[in-house]
Amino acid sequence: MANMKKWLPGVSLPLILNAPMHGAANGPLAAEVTKAGGLGFIPGGIILSKDSDDLKDLELQLTTARRLLALDESLEKPIPVGVGFVTFHPSVAQFEESALPIIRKHKPVVIWLFAPEPNSTTHKHLISLLHGAGSSWNLKVLVQVGSVAAARDAIESGADGVVAQGVDAGGHQWAQGASIVSLVPEVRNLIREEFPGKDVALIAAGGIADGSGVSAALSLGAEAAVMGTRFLVANEAGTSKEMRQVVLSATDGGSSTVKSYLHDDVRENSIWPKLYDGRAVLGPSIIDERAGVSLSQNIAKLKEAQASGDKSRNVFWSGTGVGLVDKIQPAGDIVRETRLQAIERIKELSVVYEEALTR
Repeated sequence: MANMKKWLPGVSLPLILNAPMHGAANGPLAAEVTKAGGLGFIPGGIILSKDSDDLKDLELQLTTARRLLALDESLEKPIPVGVGFVTFHPSVAQFEESALPIIRKHKPVVIWLFAPEPNSTTHKHLISLLHGAGSSWNLKVLVQVGSVAAARDAIESGADGVVAQGVDAGGHQWAQGASIVSLVPEVRNLIREEFPGKDVALIAAGGIADGSGVSAALSLGAEAAVMGTRFLVANEAGTSKEMRQVVLSATDGGSSTVKSYLHDDVRENSIWPKLYDGRAVLGPSIIDERAGVSLSQNIAKLKEAQASGDKSRNVFWSGTGVGLVDKIQPAGDIVRETRLQAIERIKELSVVYEEALTR
């Protein structure tokens, strides 16, 4: 297994990452996560054509993060944040001409890839490009996976690490998958058995929202943990007032969120391959679908609500950890508090099992 502390000597353990969530993560959030000893991530977007709005925003957010991290303006030093790209859109073919120059300019320390078209070689090509472009600052590439087979493919394609995303995660994910309780150990075994001696980082994501979740992820075999839903209500997040209210009021995350294709279909967002669905807070559209309301009727209801300013039918992406999120905090405080909780939990367990540990 890889040692991410060697890659990123400035981080504190246990290592906590924020998910590169579109519409929520940004330069200020990533900078504060990094300042607190975590690794902050900025979304790089989906539309990767030259001068796309996604890439213009990426440039802006990286510039902002660099300033907040008090790095020199010469752009000589790598910036200790990561960038996440969604890779299924046809515009990914322009990555070398559109996104790669931004990466070369700002030198983020990690790139996170997710959601290629099924059975494509997109990630193998991108990983090769990224390693070549980032060799001078030892750029690492992570690939988000939702199955053991996808993890194998990512490692064979040259990934330095895999983010094993369980089905408790909010937002887009594998439609068919498992929780991190079984996924992370299986991927860990895969790395040990099929890639012996290869330094591959294993990171857990999905349903982690506090220190207990982080310590559990470490016990399962991960060396770092991702939190997404918890950061939706960070002071620095770009989330709307309505989104914050929904997250803070939700309880019992397994019952108050649901995985479904409908979250995309009702918004007429058909660009995602059917390999992926998403988890969001249980809302009127899902309730109506279960009552027999047709998709066309559901779409019409959403449009009518939006036209009147009613946001109750909006899709609010969130994971099952939402029930553990109960306050707005600075992103840095979230990282520090969660890390301390994880350490305390590990200490508690070591005391409880002291006798067994000394046998």
